[in-house]
Amino acid sequence: MSKSTDKVKIDPIPNYDDQKGIAEYLKDLNGYCLTFHNQVKYVYFDSEEEGRRFWHYMIQNSSEPQYAIIRQIAFTKQLLKEAGKDLHSASGEVVAQIFALIDDLKKYHTSLTSITYQAIGIRALVEVYWSGGLSVREITDKLIEIKVVAEYDPTKDKPEDYPLYENHLKNVRRYIESLKDFDVTRAE
Repeated sequence: MSKSTDKVKIDPIPNYDDQKGIAEYLKDLNGYCLTFHNQVKYVYFDSEEEGRRFWHYMIQNSSEPQYAIIRQIAFTKQLLKEAGKDLHSASGEVVAQIFALIDDLKKYHTSLTSITYQAIGIRALVEVYWSGGLSVREITDKLIEIKVVAEYDPTKDKPEDYPLYENHLKNVRRYIESLKDFDVTRAE
């Protein structure tokens, strides 16, 4: 079992295998993207239903590479199905688009493995609350309320003399700025 202070471990991205072919690879890649989501986003939910709602929200609204890959595969599959074909018939252009997204996913994968499980959990919660329309201050209050972050520094002899609120506000703002890099939309 991993500790909250351990660096995040995410399954490796599957490699293309000529022997399997493109259709099988895209199927494996699609499954991997769900696993990736579960490993980096599926934390701190009160219920499975809440987790599913967040999954659907991210599929529709996030341009993070794992979601973009899932959408591209689904879109390609649907277009080919309407033409009476399957993923074996995916064009070189579509495959190239997906492989470009895989490069983005590799970079994102690498960046996430440099942080801890605790940090990734906090980031996921910030993303959930921000996408749900909460302000930076409301998110910070909620994280303290549910005891994901400490209100005062517990390492000090008199913790009440060392409030951490401003630090948490700064971190939440920073997390939200990184979300904007992926154009995650907010509920209105």
